[in-house]
Amino acid sequence: MQRRRSLTVLATTLVALACGGSSSTGPTASNNNSNSGSGRTMTATYNGTAFAPTLLTSAYLNGAVSVNAADNARSLLIQALNVSGPGTYSLAPGNPNSALGQWIDASGSYSTGYVGGSGSLTLTVVQLGRVAGSFIFTVKNVNAASTVALTGTFDIKFP
Repeated sequence: MQRRRSLTVLATTLVALACGGSSSTGPTASNNNSNSGSGRTMTATYNGTAFAPTLLTSAYLNGAVSVNAADNARSLLIQALNVSGPGTYSLAPGNPNSALGQWIDASGSYSTGYVGGSGSLTLTVVQLGRVAGSFIFTVKNVNAASTVALTGTFDIKFP
């Protein structure tokens, strides 16, 4: 429980850092196109349905990575600690990087940290100012009665 609370506080802090500054164009999400001019793209699905977030943020600082995406009805959060660079990181419960994936929608909150959660985060670029990679994971709700399968790629630049 303490680990999840620490990750939530970390994610909130990293989002605040990533949102600093101003821009004449807001973040743009992608659903099968690059929108490369925005510097922030994501192509993702949940249970095979397209997820086109309107808000994308990420942060990397002192080995902590956070990727956040949301639309008007859903939120996707991925966090990991002690990230040393590009590579594949487990999102399964008890992993050495305290990494987890979370999904929040109208039906509830789901996490790879709950029993039965699994998956991985592959980072291809992880540096101050940019985080890029892919993810594939299955999240469970707290009683493990429901699951959501998520997959996608992202490339998010930030000030």
